[in-house]
Amino acid sequence: MIDEHNLVPVSGSGGDAYKSSQAAELSLNAVILRWRQLWSELAAFYDLPIAEPLAMSTVSEMSEKAPLWDAIVTRYGLHATPYGQIANWAFVDWMLNFREETILSTIKIRQAGFADCIDTYQSFRRQLTRLRDLRIVP
Repeated sequence: MIDEHNLVPVSGSGGDAYKSSQAAELSLNAVILRWRQLWSELAAFYDLPIAEPLAMSTVSEMSEKAPLWDAIVTRYGLHATPYGQIANWAFVDWMLNFREETILSTIKIRQAGFADCIDTYQSFRRQLTRLRDLRIVP
């Protein structure tokens, strides 16, 4: 996962354009993560019970949820974000059903002098909190 708190120091890497572009490509947290591992974080954020994930297509499951989203926006006084802009459900399906393990090395960015890292779970909670503070999500 990329976190802007890591990306900002990397993007201003002392005026060396090549070093900056190489580092920006590699600015991610060195964590091997499956999305199902973040469900407990999401449930805790919303104070919800957690259950085992179910296999489904978010494209089909979410296709008729615009009225529900509108009700959530009204109930919680959220910024009126059009339902079609809150998520790309095809991308969500791809991310949640990705079959291959992706393991990325952060050695190159470390060798370039960028040692910062951010805990993925803390980043996830910070981003959710930011969206809540902006009244994008309840």
